[in-house]
Amino acid sequence: MWADEFKCIATSVVPQVWSDKKLRESDKFGNTLDDAVLPGTKVKDFIGVVIPSQDALHKWSSMYDEILKQAYGIKEIKHDLNHDVSHLKVPELSPEDDEKVWSTWIWISWNVKDIGHTLTRNNVENLKSIREKVLNALKKLPAPEPIVKKPNEHFYDEYFSNEAETIQYETKMIWYREYAWFVSEEDGSIFKEAGCNRDYPEGRAVHYNGHRTKLTYINDEEHINISCHNHGLNILHHYNQIQTHLKTIESDGIEFSKDEKYGYCTTWVQDLGSGMWISVHLKLPGLFKEHASFEEKINKLINKWNVTITKLEKESIYEVTNNLRLGPSEIKQIQDVYDTVVKLIKLENRFPKEQKEE
Repeated sequence: MWADEFKCIATSVVPQVWSDKKLRESDKFGNTLDDAVLPGTKVKDFIGVVIPSQDALHKWSSMYDEILKQAYGIKEIKHDLNHDVSHLKVPELSPEDDEKVWSTWIWISWNVKDIGHTLTRNNVENLKSIREKVLNALKKLPAPEPIVKKPNEHFYDEYFSNEAETIQYETKMIWYREYAWFVSEEDGSIFKEAGCNRDYPEGRAVHYNGHRTKLTYINDEEHINISCHNHGLNILHHYNQIQTHLKTIESDGIEFSKDEKYGYCTTWVQDLGSGMWISVHLKLPGLFKEHASFEEKINKLINKWNVTITKLEKESIYEVTNNLRLGPSEIKQIQDVYDTVVKLIKLENRFPKEQKEE
């Protein structure tokens, strides 16, 4: 579900529910409805409303529920919290098919229980406490697996971390989101005016491996944002890597904010549920050239598996992403993306090599 769709829906919903007296109440961290709505009015291309805390999500549920129901076309809000990877059927692709997958990226964003979210009112000491606990926990991770470039040639990897207060400009490639949003004078002033991230860079940090394929942002949009990406499909491997990070964090006493209605309590309304974004880029030159002839079949895949398939205009690339965060479990969302990727590759394999290279 695209952010601009949520913004349009939010714009129409907020006036409809304005008479609800609970919307006049602050959450237990002092956030008001203005803190949820102002970002959508002040910042261009910003989602219509944010969620300041789990308490705000439930206290102002009349607004959030209506946005979710209209956005997803559902009557009941309920999320499946299943994490059992044994239910996945994701066999490895053949080497030839795997070469068609340029990259796979999984990103999971969760918030810590009983702490206000980072984009709104918060106690800086709370953010620093989260950072200290998470960085200490991540020291227990096993060393990243070595990168194999050629047979018998291994490049060994290790983990690093930077705290945002001391981060240098040359590190911006690993902290690119903060530099794009909050560090530049223009963008920083707009977001502060909207009430977002008032205390940046206090309490922020990033933990990453040397090859930049596993990154953990601490107190960014959510308290914990973990991403894993690489060439090829390897979707189960990426998910397991992220789960290892999350379980390591939980083992040090960090509890994430979740419930059976909304799933994981995220800062963005469209991420409620799994808090997970999956993106697979496929190079399919044959299908790309004949897209019009296969558009009906591609639309059927979108409807069947709740995915978004985007035809990028550069290098014959398709992007497959999970479209539905709320409702289906993380396992179901991964399976849907995998099945879509396999089907698109099968369509591509119908074209003879000569036709693809024309």
